[in-house]
Amino acid sequence: MTTPSPTPSPTEGPQLWELTVRVEGSLAELVADLLLNAGCKGTAEEVPLARTGARRVRGYVFPPTELAREAVLEAFGEGLRTTGIAELDSLAVDAQLIPAGGWEEKWKERWRPFRIGCFVVVPLGQETALRPSDRMLPIEPGGAFGTGLHPTTRMCLLYLRDLARRETRPRRTLDIGTGTGILALAAEQLGHTPLLAIEISESSCRAARPNFERARSKAQLVCATPAALHSRFELLLANIETETLVELAPELARLAEPGAMLISSGIDRLRFDKVDAAFRAQGFALLSRNERGKWAAGWWERRSS
Repeated sequence: MTTPSPTPSPTEGPQLWELTVRVEGSLAELVADLLLNAGCKGTAEEVPLARTGARRVRGYVFPPTELAREAVLEAFGEGLRTTGIAELDSLAVDAQLIPAGGWEEKWKERWRPFRIGCFVVVPLGQETALRPSDRMLPIEPGGAFGTGLHPTTRMCLLYLRDLARRETRPRRTLDIGTGTGILALAAEQLGHTPLLAIEISESSCRAARPNFERARSKAQLVCATPAALHSRFELLLANIETETLVELAPELARLAEPGAMLISSGIDRLRFDKVDAAFRAQGFALLSRNERGKWAAGWWERRSS
């Protein structure tokens, strides 16, 4: 059942549809994946640190037309039916149009601390109880990318967790397109230091810097392109768009020590093979692949030349 909100007036500017589903916590990730597969541009889960209890999962649809909304809802309903899970048969979906001007404030109001593996992402100004083994990431809420809510960020964080379980771990680390800095801060907490985080514009660096300062990070944050760098690294992080990754493959190889690890996402799952082929041509070997909804992530190792 879908309940659409009244349509705001055209003077309110560009908008997007927010689809909200309330579901048992154990099914939240599945529902988020189904929303992405149905055509949502991103999802967000309002999740407590505990694994049990009901959660709200939100999907975002653009363009903000009724046709786009109905197409996503139809595909989402079909996805629910194919699961064969009885609890998903009668899910209610609330649809609301959000004006572009109100997006950031709504995001901040709804964002709560949440766990990804050993990491606990805590929005600025909020507090939460932590376990002794928890790694806290204090992040200023903005959009889905770079807060840990977007599937690409989640998959990269989980790969970092897995990398930390190895007997030996990379040290010198480069985060390309650091965004909010969440991957750089996570890597630093796991001992992947010294660490360099880069962004291509001064405005992006200015936006990221407060998160590094709040975390008391010792990482170096600079405005630079990979082509401007001359050091080599043992771990490279790149959560950026598919075609950019393909174009950057030679630079990534140049910056990677033999045996270096590369964790990358931002990849359209239907074009993952193109990224992998570009990386393989530069001497990287795929160790692991993960998918969530329309997105994919990979973990590669730079073979000795």
